[in-house]
Amino acid sequence: MLNTIQIIALLGCRYSSLAIFGVLKLRMGNRFSKIILLIIILGFTNNSFAFFRPDSIYFRPFSHKFSVRALVGIKELSISISNSSTLLGSASKILYKPNNGLIGGVGVSYRNILLSYYFNVPGTELDHDKFGKTNINDYQLSMTTRLLYLSGYHRTYSGFYVSKPNESYPNWDFSQPYPQRPDIKYVTKGVETILNLNPRRYSLNSSLKFTEQQLLSVLSPLIYANYNLFNVSADSSIIPSHLQSNFFNGRKLYKTSFKGWAVMPGLSYNFIKNKWFINPIVFAGIGYMHKDLFFENNGIDKFNDYYFRMSIRLSYGYNSKNFFMGALAEWNELYLPEKNLMIKTENLNLMVVLGFRF
Repeated sequence: MLNTIQIIALLGCRYSSLAIFGVLKLRMGNRFSKIILLIIILGFTNNSFAFFRPDSIYFRPFSHKFSVRALVGIKELSISISNSSTLLGSASKILYKPNNGLIGGVGVSYRNILLSYYFNVPGTELDHDKFGKTNINDYQLSMTTRLLYLSGYHRTYSGFYVSKPNESYPNWDFSQPYPQRPDIKYVTKGVETILNLNPRRYSLNSSLKFTEQQLLSVLSPLIYANYNLFNVSADSSIIPSHLQSNFFNGRKLYKTSFKGWAVMPGLSYNFIKNKWFINPIVFAGIGYMHKDLFFENNGIDKFNDYYFRMSIRLSYGYNSKNFFMGALAEWNELYLPEKNLMIKTENLNLMVVLGFRF
């Protein structure tokens, strides 16, 4: 016989996808924090109720509580600025990229709590004289159960160069250094969560953290949600002076601030062969973005847009009692409507991970 607390938990989890959708329509505040906390509590108590009791033939936990991991790869970031009113229309456009080379990372976990830090690998960047220098600080703290993944992150990129300058700088040629903007800073922070709708047979611990071992192949529907803030700022106008007349009647843009949410249903299939795995995950859904554009002399323009978002993740590797390794490819794209100005970021991550449990 279920008691009152168990009934509340089951109903809460059953309708959690609707709750997340409703929550993300709110601004980050007390209500958002309280409901996220409720979801966390339900997630960490999932093994207490028969509804979530795992099927032991599908996965098993490791006895080791601690793990360390090292990562290396490419985190490709680009900032595209356009004033076109249509996605395919011709217009002035500029593309900024960081000179980051290879990205290294380290992570330490206790049970299913993981703290990660990513940084530039010195000596792997392009020529500093030609492309400038980028400083990166990327922190992430995440907690995972079989039912729920929850992560908070803060990433900063300082220093960019203009990619494809021949398209936006008419007098530039390839013998010259690329136009550089050491004063431009990109900062993003937020929270994201993934809800597993098949926790009896599919484990997010195995799929995302390698802290459990999936024993049999299994398909699971998932729901992804996030709340994100990012801004691009500079000491002088973000738009180069020779292009300013094409944007906002020549007004100088010094900062943009975007914030909003996204909800994406998805599917994951974890294919298992002994201790080897292949795990594709696909998400697609909608988001909402509020945009503030800050100009010289305290002028501010505001926009609100809905947009379409996709995320594709593919991991492959080996997961055993004391050792795990893998390769990860992840691509994220935001299809934002262009209204006078669009600032769009695209992310492509290709990483290799090695880890040990103890």
